[in-house]
Amino acid sequence: MNQPVLDPRTRESLMEQLRLLAQAYTPEWRYEPGDPNDPGAAIVSLFGELFSQTIDRFNQLPGKYYTEFLNLLGV
Repeated sequence: MNQPVLDPRTRESLMEQLRLLAQAYTPEWRYEPGDPNDPGAAIVSLFGELFSQTIDRFNQLPGKYYTEFLNLLGV
């Protein structure tokens, strides 16, 4: 069974989206990924990593619900 992908974003596309949002919301902040002197880059990196894991878990829900449905049927 092919499971649907609920959220197709990868970690890289998520980080790109965060970079664009950083420019839109705070134009004075020059977000440089990997800059060790930028605390905002560290926060964005942490958020991107944690949120990409959340997306991975979210995409596993259809399979989990299908299994629970079969359990309800007694299969």
